[in-house]
Amino acid sequence: MIVVKNLYKSFNNNGKINRVLKNINFTLNKNESAIFLGGNGSGKSTLLKLLGGIDLPDSGEIKINHKVSWPIGLTGGFQGSLTGKENCIFLAKLFYNDNIDEINRVVNYVRTFSDIGSQFFNPVKTYSSGTRSKVQFGLAMAMDFDTYLIDEVTSVGDLSFREKSQRVLKEKLKKSGAIFVSHDYKTDYLQFDKAFILDDGNLTVCQDVEDALSRYKRSALEKI
Repeated sequence: MIVVKNLYKSFNNNGKINRVLKNINFTLNKNESAIFLGGNGSGKSTLLKLLGGIDLPDSGEIKINHKVSWPIGLTGGFQGSLTGKENCIFLAKLFYNDNIDEINRVVNYVRTFSDIGSQFFNPVKTYSSGTRSKVQFGLAMAMDFDTYLIDEVTSVGDLSFREKSQRVLKEKLKKSGAIFVSHDYKTDYLQFDKAFILDDGNLTVCQDVEDALSRYKRSALEKI
């Protein structure tokens, strides 16, 4: 279960305090999936970083009692001077210690899935953002998590890669949950148990995905 209580997060921008998340509360069971819709600057990526343990809140609680992925789709997470293969080996060792069979399985899976050819053996700092995202997504799909944290990553790459990503993720979510954040509603290939809207750091709990979409569209039109 993921339990978020009274969560606040702010950043200091040249002496000006910017409150990014304001009193966020929600609960998500182990195998449930949720979508958080919100525009740029609404706090979506910050929320994923907090859930993934990359950043800390100002106040409030985050309780997680199962395996959660790193935030897939966000920049960072790889060591730039290492190759794609070396990064995969390093992260696989964190999960599987020195189990050579599992490490090789992960490396081979990511190499095949990302389909970036010889770039897989080049330093990650030479990758485009799209190439980096392909490797990062493939690495996450090579692992088994109870909940996947996903930041619009299935919009990366050409049509065939996006379709492949969607198929694999859909299969993963038969056994796992996900927290998916997006500024656009292009996730009709997935089924969500809960839906939320983030707007200016405030969280709105919606009845279902259709309700969330309707509210999100209405809010966007009001700001035009």
